[in-house]
Amino acid sequence: MPRSVRALVGGASWPVWHYWPVLTPADGAFNEFLGAIFLTWFAYELANSVMIGWLYNRTGGSLPIAWAGHAGLSLGHTIVDKHPVPFARLS
Repeated sequence: MPRSVRALVGGASWPVWHYWPVLTPADGAFNEFLGAIFLTWFAYELANSVMIGWLYNRTGGSLPIAWAGHAGLSLGHTIVDKHPVPFARLS
């Protein structure tokens, strides 16, 4: 499987992995996966996956560099905006 396809498959699974509590009986409903906020976040995570995959591939498979890219994205969420979904309308 080409590297770009692997990055897209990984990126498509990340939002579901991070958003799994919505599928539990205690939190929300499945239709949240079809809302604009989730779909925006899905596109954002897909782009992050491609970027981290590119970093990994361009550095000759350096996992610490890929981890640093992921940490930078996570740190950006913490410093810039407390809301987990970029571009979301806060009410």
